[in-house]
Amino acid sequence: MALQGIKPTHHPSRSGLILCILFFLFGSALLSLPGCGGGSASDNANTLLSDLQVAPGTLIPAFSPSKFTYTVQVGGLQTVLSVIATAGNTGQQIQVNGVPLESAKASPNLFLEEGVNTVVIEVTEGSRRSNYVITINRGPVSAVAQQELFKARLVGFDIANSGDRFGSSVAIDDDTLVIGAPFEDSPDAASADTNTLADSGAVYVFVLRSNVWRLQAILKASDARSCDGFGESVAIQGDTIVVGSPGVLTPGGVTPTNCTSFTVPGAAYIFSRNGLTWSETAILTASNADTGDQFGKTVAIDQGTVAVGAVGEDSPDATSPALNNRTDSGAVYVFQQDSNGQWVEQALLKGSQAQAGDVMGTSLALQGGTLVAGAPNTVSTQLSGAAYVFARDINGLWSEQARLTASNAGTGDEFGKSVAIFDDILAVGAWLEDSNQVAGRPGNSILTDSGAVYIFSRSGVAWTETQILKANNADANDWLGYSLVLKGKTLAVAAIGEDSSRNSGLAGNGTSNAGAVYIWERLAGGWEEKTVLKASNADQDDWFGFALGFHGNRILVGTPLEDSNTANPGGNELLRDSGAAYLFE
Repeated sequence: MALQGIKPTHHPSRSGLILCILFFLFGSALLSLPGCGGGSASDNANTLLSDLQVAPGTLIPAFSPSKFTYTVQVGGLQTVLSVIATAGNTGQQIQVNGVPLESAKASPNLFLEEGVNTVVIEVTEGSRRSNYVITINRGPVSAVAQQELFKARLVGFDIANSGDRFGSSVAIDDDTLVIGAPFEDSPDAASADTNTLADSGAVYVFVLRSNVWRLQAILKASDARSCDGFGESVAIQGDTIVVGSPGVLTPGGVTPTNCTSFTVPGAAYIFSRNGLTWSETAILTASNADTGDQFGKTVAIDQGTVAVGAVGEDSPDATSPALNNRTDSGAVYVFQQDSNGQWVEQALLKGSQAQAGDVMGTSLALQGGTLVAGAPNTVSTQLSGAAYVFARDINGLWSEQARLTASNAGTGDEFGKSVAIFDDILAVGAWLEDSNQVAGRPGNSILTDSGAVYIFSRSGVAWTETQILKANNADANDWLGYSLVLKGKTLAVAAIGEDSSRNSGLAGNGTSNAGAVYIWERLAGGWEEKTVLKASNADQDDWFGFALGFHGNRILVGTPLEDSNTANPGGNELLRDSGAAYLFE
């Protein structure tokens, strides 16, 4: 069970609380009291940890077994972290804020309030006890600001080109950023400045070194072909990157100039990092692959499991994979890495009410044994859309847990265009929803295609809609919910059609389709809009927020229709649809 917030009063026992308060007030005068981890290292030898970490974050000062108080500084976007405490001997019992913790294992999620939070790690053996206390200072969400603007660039010269759509997909994990450019034209990574393989696609990997973001690698498929669209989707976890290559693409309904038909079933590529080098280690394809399946339209990775969406797959159900009588019903394929490091197809997932045109797999979210797939064009609900939740049992078998629809579903809402999950909270975007700012009012169509986000909560195996989110400055054709990401208590949602400029304020609508990203935080009374992010060089038809990535205190915003060149990103329009990505923290 996740811990529902960490506060100074949430200590494991009344006696422990009193002792810790006295410790903070009188310091070393109370070091002999065992309830606050006092005494010399020899006195408490049986209750000293051998290691203590927070993830993400850094303890100040560095951990020492006989040091019992620490601080951690985190930014306003970081609303969750975990503690990893390693016992000093096998007889110790460890609790984090009163919840038992296995040695060297990450604690359940600890949710942070803005300001000061306190975590107490109690270590006992017999009648002896030590308390390690971590004070976590979380900054305000309002302090989140743009830190970087990324363009395709090699050392010494620019390689951005018109039409590359750099930023069509983004992902972030710790200090590594991944940015897809599915219309990039080079034949291989060694020839990144040539354009001889139209719309083959590329992926750029940036890493943070000495507080500077540097390009670490350009990834290309080993079997790159024109019109592959390599980089339409990306996902990263640790030293593994997954890249979707679905074939010919139509982002935003615009068909690439050089590609006019589907020519391949699609594929997903696995890249692994060894030191500073990325290498292609696997190519994933569907067991029932057919031309036009768009396998790789979406990808997700979590803990040795990869999910791949194929929105053009045509079978009616998972038991009839070779029967193609439900055109573009869509499917999701699940791959598991075996003990030999090979990726094996574990499941083919279809919605229980699959119909032609549903395009299930348009969006994906994967967390542990839960997978969510959006089907925004669901025919049975007049294109209002649906989201399917699948769960994996202890035997590795996947089954449908729920089929979710909006409480105020309207024709053409495309509920399921985007999905994100964290613990037992699920967010679903409906970018063409039409209601006004009074969230949850069913039936009205005052603001055409303004967009909305629906929040669901899981209890056991049952999912319940708990809130509908609308932007405070909602306007027609803002398309809120085109993409979204969720971590901890923070939800970031893009409205790629939002029209304000950075300098005009959100009330101005002079920069059509510039785009914006809204940040919500889950508070005691529900989700509350906290701030809005805009590009430093916001311009017309940029589609800021087309893709989103989120890790720790960083949000990465893909903007594939941004037009500047690398040398002058502020205001020129020299490279139409070259694309950009913006990092906020």
